[in-house]
Amino acid sequence: MATTWGTNIHWTSETEVGEAMMLSVSAFKLARMDLVWTTVEAVCGQYDFSRYDTLLSQMQTHRIRPYWILDYANPCYPGTQPNTCDTDACIQGYRKFAAAVAHHFHGKNIIFELVNEPNGMGHDNATTIVRLCQAAYPSFAALGEVWVGPTTSGID
Repeated sequence: MATTWGTNIHWTSETEVGEAMMLSVSAFKLARMDLVWTTVEAVCGQYDFSRYDTLLSQMQTHRIRPYWILDYANPCYPGTQPNTCDTDACIQGYRKFAAAVAHHFHGKNIIFELVNEPNGMGHDNATTIVRLCQAAYPSFAALGEVWVGPTTSGID
């Protein structure tokens, strides 16, 4: 049985150093990365996945499975505090973002994480976390995509 290791990255395009290649020749076969809502929807209502398309291509070339985190908040849909998504408008915006992600990357063998580290980003209200997950989950489930619920920052 082969051992697969995962790691966390913070880049959407490898440099001349060849980060994805270095991961592929090691035991790392899974890479966790933020799929930043404000990067994808910098203009309200318009989704630009080009940075993540590049990253996906590089990861596929090196046989690294993506594990992408749908995070955090977006000023197009303000929460009650900065970097939160706890209003009805924001939760609906997150639902639309998640649906766009699910459809754009359908069938690409990506693991999607919903609501990254809610205890570290002001999403400390369990009801809000559940609402965000309930808003995002149906798009992934309908397409048969792999998704996981929130992970935490540290231990509360």
